Formats: sequence, structure tokens, C-alpha cells
Amino acid sequence: RIISNSPRRGYWNSLASGTQFTDAPMLSNLANDLIPGREWLARGLKTYQKAKTELGHPVMVGFNDGVHPGNHAGHVMAPRAMLEEWYGADVWPVMYDHLHADVELVMRAMEQDAFVYSLYAWLFHNHIVNGKPYDPVYALGHARQHEDFATFKRRKAAGWT
Repeated sequence: RIISNSPRRGYWNSLASGTQFTDAPMLSNLANDLIPGREWLARGLKTYQKAKTELGHPVMVGFNDGVHPGNHAGHVMAPRAMLEEWYGADVWPVMYDHLHADVELVMRAMEQDAFVYSLYAWLFHNHIVNGKPYDPVYALGHARQHEDFATFKRRKAAGWT
């Protein structure tokens, strides 16, 4: 199903808008600049099931994008209930335009001993090597990174409220 957001609402608001059209118990934040690796979803789900069984509670799975090995993930999969507990009906951290929400997601999960990294669940970012924006939408997201970082620092200091 294609859901259109016009005018541009930002990455996280767009995810929140689209999420309202599903009642799926597991959610993932995947962007249009990703190329999924072989069996990425099956491997991520296997990591989730193993960790949930071992830890005895739901977890967030970080996908391997080749950029953030082991201790972070730009894109994650998590139980909807976990995200709703943190962000309410929006499900996603809509207070951010583009950047730093991924850091908040991972840090919150780590604080609850609920983050695992799926080494072999590859989602390749289609970013150019020097990290410069390659289209106007991506450029707009990066133009607002200072606002997003200020939001991140304020939320972290306040205990994510």
C-alpha cells in the first residue's frame, strides 16, 4: 500500500503516519535508501527470537548497515508495544525530523537491556562515500540536524520525556 505525505512531513512523522495503517506487532524503520541483503529479515527475526528467549523479555534488533557495527543501528526492528510505551500513539519518535532519533531508540533499548545487534541481517545504505546529501529531501533532513541534536540532548537530560 502506498501512502503519500504531502507536503513533506519529515522521516519520523512519515513513519508514524504509515504505521497507523497497520496493526503489525513488529515494526521496523526502513528508508528508501536501503538495499536489503540476503535473508535480512529472516536473520533479524531469528536474532529477535533467540534474544527474547535468552533475556526473557522483548528486545529491539539493530540491523547491520556496515556503518554502525555492533553498538548502534540506523534501522531497527522492535515490538510495537515497546515503541508505543515510549512514544504513545505516534509509535515513532516524531519529535525529530531526521537525525538522532535512531540514537535515542538504541540508547533507550540499551538502558532496558533490550538491544541486540543482528550481525548478519544486512541493510546496505545507498549513501555516497563522503556522506554528503545526494538529493534535496536528504539535504533537508541534514539541514535540520542541529535542531534534532538539540532535541536529543534535551530529551536525554530529561530522561526521554
